[in-house]
Amino acid sequence: MQKEMQEERAQIQQGMKLLQQMQLELRSERPKEMFIKEHVESVGTSTNGSCSKVMTTEDLTKKMDASEDYLKKINNLKENSFSLDLDHETSELSIFIDRVDLNELTSGIKWLSTSILSLWCTYLHRMCISKNFNKLFGFLDPNRILVHTKPAEVIQTYIQNKLDGEPKKCYLGPLLNSNHWQLFVICPEDNIIFWFCSLNRSPKKNIKVILEGALEGYHLLRGIKKKKPNWKNIMGHQQDNGWACGYYVMKNMFDIIDACIVERFNEIFTDTSSYEKESIDHIRQLWAQFFLQKVEEQENQEKKDLMTKQKRLKKTYI
Repeated sequence: MQKEMQEERAQIQQGMKLLQQMQLELRSERPKEMFIKEHVESVGTSTNGSCSKVMTTEDLTKKMDASEDYLKKINNLKENSFSLDLDHETSELSIFIDRVDLNELTSGIKWLSTSILSLWCTYLHRMCISKNFNKLFGFLDPNRILVHTKPAEVIQTYIQNKLDGEPKKCYLGPLLNSNHWQLFVICPEDNIIFWFCSLNRSPKKNIKVILEGALEGYHLLRGIKKKKPNWKNIMGHQQDNGWACGYYVMKNMFDIIDACIVERFNEIFTDTSSYEKESIDHIRQLWAQFFLQKVEEQENQEKKDLMTKQKRLKKTYI
């Protein structure tokens, strides 16, 4: 029995190694170094216009124990790589997060990888469930919509299947495009796509073709023929450096979910000032807190699964 249990553990460990190898396509993609050489346009001044209250950093901080520094806890972890399940995807999908990804986040001054944004989608998905918003918001995983590594038809099919299989009011898609993080929000029933860019860049033609094609396919599956969707560019907060685009996407996504914004984005996100450091740091701490929670959850689940298998083996030999 002892030998059987040892072999069982070895099989589990081997399975984890194989899983990590299979997940190579879900390893982190990150903006390339060339992006820092690009000119960052100066940002406008705030107009302070809002039709729906978005919580301030001071309000948000009350939700988190200020005495905890989750970023330091991440730096103290002994492990260098983690494979975590993604709750926001109905299919069984895991993401591989390594020490490079974590160091980029804990430094606070580097670009973010797709792994960081993928786990953020799962965090916001759980946030929707806790607020009873899960019927309103869906999430498109950034690793599944990488326009520079995946064929357009594959991305279009993925988005179309999400819209059709998981009906929501709005779908949030964090997009790594041309070494820059941007965000789009698809509202299928309204036939509108909202576009967020912290450098005020318009969507490229290939992206418009993919998203418009996915929406068209979604409507055809329902026996509806509609005109091309209405695109609305959202100015929003504008970054004043060459690395913070990922945080701006994360903050916009958080504000949308937290304030339950499902329409009139262009009337709400009108402040074009740069985010204060405290706002960015708060997002980093939230991510780190959830990451540690997710790691603990999966470790406990693995222990539970191992104990179940051990009990099953004991019963076999009794």
